[in-house]
Amino acid sequence: MIDDLQPSKLTKLNLIRDTYPDMLLLLSTDIIVTDMFYSAGFEDILIDVNHIQMQQPIEFLLDSDLTALIRHRIEVFQTNKKFQHFHFSSNREKTYEIRLIPEKKASNTNFICLIRDVSELIKSKNSLQYMVSHDNLTGLPNRSNYYETLNEIIKDSSNSDHLCGIIFFDLDRFKSVNDSLGHRIGDELLVVISRRLENNLKSNEFIARISGDEFIIIVKNVLDESEIIETAKRIFSMFKFAFELEDHIIEVKSSFGISIYPKHSKDPDILTQYADTAMYQAKELGGNQIVQFNERQNSQVKRNFQIDQNLRRAIANDELYLVYQPQFDIKTKGIVGLEALVRWKSSNGKYVAPQFFIPIAELTGYINELGLWIINTACFQISDWKKNKINFKKVAINLSRSQLIDPDLVSSIFSIMKFHGVLSSEIVFEITEDSIIKNKKLALKNLKSLSDVGISIAIDDFGSGYSSFVDLKKFPIKELKIDKSIIDDIGRETSNDAIIRAIIALGKELGLQIVAEGVETKTQFDFLKKNNCHIVQGYYLGEPETYSFTERMLKAKK
Repeated sequence: MIDDLQPSKLTKLNLIRDTYPDMLLLLSTDIIVTDMFYSAGFEDILIDVNHIQMQQPIEFLLDSDLTALIRHRIEVFQTNKKFQHFHFSSNREKTYEIRLIPEKKASNTNFICLIRDVSELIKSKNSLQYMVSHDNLTGLPNRSNYYETLNEIIKDSSNSDHLCGIIFFDLDRFKSVNDSLGHRIGDELLVVISRRLENNLKSNEFIARISGDEFIIIVKNVLDESEIIETAKRIFSMFKFAFELEDHIIEVKSSFGISIYPKHSKDPDILTQYADTAMYQAKELGGNQIVQFNERQNSQVKRNFQIDQNLRRAIANDELYLVYQPQFDIKTKGIVGLEALVRWKSSNGKYVAPQFFIPIAELTGYINELGLWIINTACFQISDWKKNKINFKKVAINLSRSQLIDPDLVSSIFSIMKFHGVLSSEIVFEITEDSIIKNKKLALKNLKSLSDVGISIAIDDFGSGYSSFVDLKKFPIKELKIDKSIIDDIGRETSNDAIIRAIIALGKELGLQIVAEGVETKTQFDFLKKNNCHIVQGYYLGEPETYSFTERMLKAKK
């Protein structure tokens, strides 16, 4: 026995014991403790650490629940002869791993009982499992956790009449928060939104953050799909209230898509895809709304996805090209500039209209890359015209809303212009009304940087949005392009004609060059000339033409 050892050996053994992680018990056939060895830290399972004696039943030494478990496991072994390995949790919330190792002696079977404190290991495993199954930023369940939960819910629902709903939603234009306020504020906003979502969930609702600004809610154990719709409305209404972060008050809107089990599918992946599809349909309809999935959406999204994938290959495959529509001085009808417009002839020989692929590029975020390609191509062709001494005056290029709030926009433009030797006076950038009304701070910064080096900025499609001349005064605008929808109604409505006169007059008061786009008839041209519009653009005087045709036209105008 350990207590019978000589002092020197006992000292060494105590040193070993202090670093030894286990408790070791030698048990006889009738569960008498014949010897034991343990280090500090097992006090919570020892009855009295100060009065430990050998040759006693195990119940005299160890916690009663633990000894009952050990006896039971020995009985199990004696029945099936299988190695016994199990865990036990003490009242102090510590977890022990216990191994019973049989030791055959003559006709008797003794046992070596190894007890190890695995509390920290269990905590580490639990922590690792949490990290694997939860989003690091918000603490919400992540994508893998979502699919695991959804599979379990569908399995349970298949044995009952219960429905379950998938509510897929993301934050409209969340990228503008990151671009204008920085990623730190963007991350903090996601955390605050996640807490608000969690606090508004019911017991039958599960939420996960899928990626970025995308979230999913599962609604389980419902008997009518109206309950799923009501949940979506309840969560949607949370975004009516602004979020306060530091000195910022941030308005957040969201787009929701819904799919329902088993109505739309019984497959977890397909259900999720359908909810995602419905969410993107909500975005295409303008965002900030709830849409339930239907098959028509699915076919539309598939078409849009195909266009998106083909468009991403179009640049490499040399399928995109620019056309140029001339702009004319309304008094002399002389060409005073060109507008560069992108066109796409796919590899199968079919043309894809800009009204189809431009909105999809904006929706998917590809518009920034496409926009830079347009700027680079236009500058390359300007450089070529200059080498050939062709007087093109200036070229107008459209900037999307997404480009305008890109922090790298200005540096990218300057690099392209420098590479091709394009002067500031040879470029005009056109932006739409709504792109400057939203995200004013970053938009103004980018526009001012362009204007400061002499690049002209034009407002395109003026009159189709919600801006005002008060807003325009805050931005470095040089040109105002009246929207085609207003030009179309010239001569049809007296009030419309009055609006055009007012736009021209007020624009001139602000020192702006007034351009009318979409001029297609002599009546429209004459009205604009009479009311002293500066420049006109449209099919009445000139259609968009290819680079080579435009070059020949410019040479002929010399």
